[in-house]
Amino acid sequence: MATLEKDEGDNPPRTTTLKGKVGRRTMEMSFDTIRQVANFDTKEEGTYYYPPNREIYKQNHGEEIDQNMKDLLF
Repeated sequence: MATLEKDEGDNPPRTTTLKGKVGRRTMEMSFDTIRQVANFDTKEEGTYYYPPNREIYKQNHGEEIDQNMKDLLF
């Protein structure tokens, strides 16, 4: 059994840490280490395009749905 908890610290995100416990050992990962492992997105919210469901899903089934999703995403 393992646990994972997030500690924001005094000045998030710089002081944010993840603390995990596995068995009797406790591990802690700093924000700098987390950034090395996972590339966080730093774009502003307005830069994203969220297509409405009707553009992604059509009444037709099959390859047309897959192609519509690929066209919107890529």
